[in-house]
Amino acid sequence: MERSKCLANAVLCGAKTVRLDSTEAVIDLLSETINQARTGKIGLKVANTLGYLSQILLKALDQGELEKRLEEVEKALEKG
Repeated sequence: MERSKCLANAVLCGAKTVRLDSTEAVIDLLSETINQARTGKIGLKVANTLGYLSQILLKALDQGELEKRLEEVEKALEKG
């Protein structure tokens, strides 16, 4: 996509796909996003959107971890 269209559509041209399956990966993305916003490499709307979506993703990851831990406790109680 040409740069002018990228900027007009608030798309990150050349951005690589990032696997966001852990808290650490989301933190890395947020750190990169903050630095890009501070240096003007991405617009504040894009940074804000990534921050918002990251917040939702972190909650989902946390919920998944809690469900996994609860399942392990329930299995241990059934055995014990």
